[in-house]
Amino acid sequence: MEICYFKMHSPYICWKLDGSKLIITGPEDHIIEPSAEEWMAFWETLEEIGLDGWEDDYDRCCLVDGYSWEIRISYQSLDIDSTGINDGPTRVVGGELVSALEEFFDALEELSGVELID
Repeated sequence: MEICYFKMHSPYICWKLDGSKLIITGPEDHIIEPSAEEWMAFWETLEEIGLDGWEDDYDRCCLVDGYSWEIRISYQSLDIDSTGINDGPTRVVGGELVSALEEFFDALEELSGVELID
């Protein structure tokens, strides 16, 4: 599992899985070892937001003053390699269009305790 996020005028941040440890590199480095329950909640959220149906590429032109991201996960039957620039997957919840990418990063922040830099 490797997840990286970059926003203009903010540091690059990556989460990498090494065994049972989550290694976060960015403005501050962290090593986190989530509990089995925390991992279960994370994987359940990814299933709920439909990560397995994400496209390979979400790109809205240039990274002039926006953000980019990349997600690579191989876990059990899940095999995702998805990237984006200034765009990401969405889904409908309660009749409203929501950002599945934001939901993904919220779940990652919940798992690691490390927030994206705004």
